[in-house]
Parts: sequence; C-alpha cells; structure tokens
Amino acid sequence: MNNKLSPAIVCGFAAAVLTIIPGLKSFACCLIIPFAVYLAMIINQKINGLHKISPSEGIVVGIFTGLFAALFGTFLEVAITWITKSNDLVASYPEFEKSIHTLPAQEIFKESLRMIQDMIREISTQGFSLRYTSFLLIGNTFINVIFGMIGGLVSMAIINRKSSVQ
Repeated sequence: MNNKLSPAIVCGFAAAVLTIIPGLKSFACCLIIPFAVYLAMIINQKINGLHKISPSEGIVVGIFTGLFAALFGTFLEVAITWITKSNDLVASYPEFEKSIHTLPAQEIFKESLRMIQDMIREISTQGFSLRYTSFLLIGNTFINVIFGMIGGLVSMAIINRKSSVQ
C-alpha cells in the first residue's frame, strides 16, 4: 500500500468511527476531522522521514483524510441505519415538519417534504434509502474535505513550528 495514503486511510477511518457517535457527531467537522489530519500528518512525517511539510503536502493529506472519513463514515452510518431502520432524519422529522408549517411560504416546501417523507418511509421499511445515502455521502465529502484541507494547513504550521524549535 502507498505510504502516503496509509496514514490518511487509518486516521480517516478513526475519524469516521468517532463521527457516528451521537455525542461526538456535532464536533466532527471542526474538531475530529482536523485532529485526524494532524495525526495523519505526524504519521506521514515519521513514515516518510520528512522534516518540513509543504503546504501542498498538508492540503493533500487533508483532502485524503477527509475523503476517507467521509466514505467510511457514510458506510458506517448507512450500515447502522440499515440495522436499526432509524436514524437522525427519522427521529427529527416530526419537529422539522412542525417548524416548516410555521413558515409563510408553505407551497415551496411541499415537494421537499414529500421527498423527505419518501426517504423516511424507505428507511423505516427497508432500512435503506439511495437518495438519503447519496445526500449523506455528498454532504460528508464536501464538509470533511473542506475541514480536512483547513486542518492540513493548520497542522502543517504546527508541525513545522515544532520541528524548527527542536
């Protein structure tokens, strides 16, 4: 396996496991993903014997760590949804529906509500919704890659500062 991808795969998987835990799910984008990138960069530096990390290296490790976290996280979330036939969307829908009906432009939201109801029906009966899985994968990928790149740049600065002091 490529030594450059190994740290991103391992840390991306660890981040994915942490991001499906209900209490930690809220901190996934701004804490867990950047910290996973930081660990991936430290491992990458040790494996490849790098002394100073370039900005492009930080961004690439961040992108791959975020991408693997999104892929593994989506797979784990879908597997848990399939087993339990429930998830956050199903649980929060009644409150969401109440809040939508308080908005003045209700016609705009009718098609969205129908689509969400279809996803909830599929999840509740079959445990799987392709549309939900697609939205989840796209959202996770976008957020995790963005915060992975940010984490890569911040981690690069921290690691380079630490190595220049030593």
